[in-house]
Amino acid sequence: MKILIAGDSWAMGEWPVKQEDGIQHKGLEQYLLDDGHDVVNISEAGDTLTAILHCLKLQQTKYDYVFVFLVEPFAEMQNEFFWDKKLKYEDYYTRHKTKLTSFVKSIDTLNLGPIKLIGGSAKCLPEYITDTSIEIAIPSVIELLIPGLRQYEMNFQYHYHLLDTSNVDQITIDKILEQAEKWDRIYKNPIMHPDGEHPNREGHYKIYQVLKSLYL
Repeated sequence: MKILIAGDSWAMGEWPVKQEDGIQHKGLEQYLLDDGHDVVNISEAGDTLTAILHCLKLQQTKYDYVFVFLVEPFAEMQNEFFWDKKLKYEDYYTRHKTKLTSFVKSIDTLNLGPIKLIGGSAKCLPEYITDTSIEIAIPSVIELLIPGLRQYEMNFQYHYHLLDTSNVDQITIDKILEQAEKWDRIYKNPIMHPDGEHPNREGHYKIYQVLKSLYL
């Protein structure tokens, strides 16, 4: 089968402690190659929703399957426009979900083949695929790999350094810190090492097993 993988660093495989040393194992891509599939992986470390959409639009080939890892939409929001004293936690969550829904609807317009979503640094919610032809293959890689752990709703890591009571009320800060504590527990799990930030080859094998059972 011809398979396309798109996403950020989560879609690239196992990362070493020092990222400059390069990928140690190509993860899902490698397992698919080992199975004899023709695989193209257009993922790049740090890719945002906008970058992923752009790369997908450049594809001229139709694939049997397109696996897209969802990424945290807040990564591409500029610092000066992020925190707003008037916004509550629920408002940030609405902003988060709106951006992901818009991304999914945009990739649904592409004629690349069946698109299957994988929840990476952002979880896939059923509401994102409403009125699209897209399916959710794995709602949350984190919840797949770490049973009993519920994935955070949002990842604020790109904007923590500007968070204080001058731009966010205390109740919202407390809820944001709850999300950060969930991410800290994820970092410590062995399946996220050696680098502590991405699923390792064992984790990618579990992703591969799910996709194989569903589609391949």
